[in-house]
Amino acid sequence: MFDFTVTVRFRSGDFSAEWEGRVARLREQLDPRTRMIGLVVAVDNPYEKAIPGKRPPLVQGMYCEVELRGAVRPKRVILPRSALHDGHLYLVGSDRRLRRRKVEIEFLQSQFACLHSGVEGGETLVVSDFAPAIEGLLVEPVTDDAVLRRLIVEARGEGSVK
Repeated sequence: MFDFTVTVRFRSGDFSAEWEGRVARLREQLDPRTRMIGLVVAVDNPYEKAIPGKRPPLVQGMYCEVELRGAVRPKRVILPRSALHDGHLYLVGSDRRLRRRKVEIEFLQSQFACLHSGVEGGETLVVSDFAPAIEGLLVEPVTDDAVLRRLIVEARGEGSVK
């Protein structure tokens, strides 16, 4: 029914434990303020791996972190959210001239966007904010390896915000 894995984590000081979970159902109500819907997560056999003094059992009401990890989406174009400008991107053409292009976003995550359409492989994306951004402006692109590394980490779900 749901195409993702669920991990339930408990951390308290040096104490930590993890359990594999599953989404049991969606909550009945949508939060009118945040437009979020709740999930009910279930863990089968929550006492199975308990070790007194070392690994606690999972008990109802325990404050835990729940990680939902979706299936890998291959062949997607991802880019830093900061590179988006009102649904447009700035690209550098083969003539080293600045071009503005409308893109269609598939979804947004904490620090990156996944595109549905609008960019082809091998194009040079402008990730820095500069003014004035005038279409046709001659630019000298420089690769920002730090942004690329952060983007890869975030897209893999290994970043600090998951």
